[in-house]
Amino acid sequence: MPPATLQVTPQITESFGAPIKQYAGQSQVTKGVRVKVPGMHFTGLTKAEQKVDCWVSAMEFRERHVFQSHAKAWGQAHTGPRIQFVSEDDAIEEPDNRGFWTTLSLWNKWRDQTYRNDRDAELQYLDQLPAVSAANVSSADKQAPLL
Repeated sequence: MPPATLQVTPQITESFGAPIKQYAGQSQVTKGVRVKVPGMHFTGLTKAEQKVDCWVSAMEFRERHVFQSHAKAWGQAHTGPRIQFVSEDDAIEEPDNRGFWTTLSLWNKWRDQTYRNDRDAELQYLDQLPAVSAANVSSADKQAPLL
């Protein structure tokens, strides 16, 4: 029997908001997805700094990572997919810092929040490519492949 799928009704969306699309981790790294991360997720920041969002870029994906407990981010300790990212802003001043990591689901939440009000800005990170018209195809592309 196939797994049950969640039927998103207008009542569910009205009560809880639209569901957050879950994008594949490696795809986000390959495309260099940029999102805004709330400052509260970085350790060692002042209260004022924690109120500022920081631009970050995806740099590595791992299918399995052991997460320690983190009350502000993913909750209880568990093992799951992770995204490693680097801060474009100076969220933390450590020259040897190799970046930060978070759960893939939390990364996707940040992505949704970043582009919620401007989905056009997110288009560069989507898998769908615009259709190429026949007029734009070069003569070299029209040649039959060599066998």
